[in-house]
Amino acid sequence: MRYLVAVITTFLALAVAPSVMGQESSNNAWGGRAFVTFNVGAQTASPAFGYEYAATLFQQSATAALNTPGKTGATFDVGSGLRLLQNLGVGVTYSRYSNQRDGMLTTTIPNPLAMYRYLPPGIPTNPSTISEQIPLQREEDAVHIQAIYRVPIGSRIQIGTFGGPSYFRCTDDHVTKFQLQAAISPTGVWSVAFQDVSQLVDRASVWGYHAGGSFTYLATRHFGVGMTVRYSEATHTTTNHFSDTSNLAPSGIWGGNDGTTSFTMKHGGIQWNGGVSFHF
Repeated sequence: MRYLVAVITTFLALAVAPSVMGQESSNNAWGGRAFVTFNVGAQTASPAFGYEYAATLFQQSATAALNTPGKTGATFDVGSGLRLLQNLGVGVTYSRYSNQRDGMLTTTIPNPLAMYRYLPPGIPTNPSTISEQIPLQREEDAVHIQAIYRVPIGSRIQIGTFGGPSYFRCTDDHVTKFQLQAAISPTGVWSVAFQDVSQLVDRASVWGYHAGGSFTYLATRHFGVGMTVRYSEATHTTTNHFSDTSNLAPSGIWGGNDGTTSFTMKHGGIQWNGGVSFHF
């Protein structure tokens, strides 16, 4: 990622800047000038997303919706930090989250017989509602640029807080359209089924923010183990493909590439990570 390369280049420039070197206190609160971390863990509270649209069909209201719950998934991150002055420093961390979630696709299609005011007794006019689970992949790559404040407790333990801007590159599977197959039984029962469901990968790059805390135990002068918790968040707006209903009445196809409305997607969540660190 060219953005990650730019951030690391800036970080290395700070590491050798004479002005920063001149500010160093004799009280080295971090036990070293810099560190590198490698962590694995899980992301919880991953945001749900969904979109819906209502259209007029057979002189009544028809609806289509996709609802995708959040889901805990595995994460890993790689980071580094540089102490600038006593307890204060700067750092950068790259993190990745990936998981497959099951979205629930639902549509309600009105019964065309309901258009007619006079029908023989016993003829049903109920709409048909159908649902289907659709597997959808989500991936989030993020670069977190952070200010760091660390406090030593004795010679072995460090606790810290950090926060700052985050840059996300996100990919999400979306349902763009579906084909409907409808039938009326000899007794007048109206039924609709999904015949084909199409997807695309929605890609977005967006800035957000993060904040968190860390715990480190220094097993030796240069090696430690610890854990971090980080909350991050970002949002972006994308097309609601269900708002393209140009082929609904003539062909039974709901959705397409010419959606007229949009919806907001949320990214990030709470990451709980543990791993190792190297101190210099």
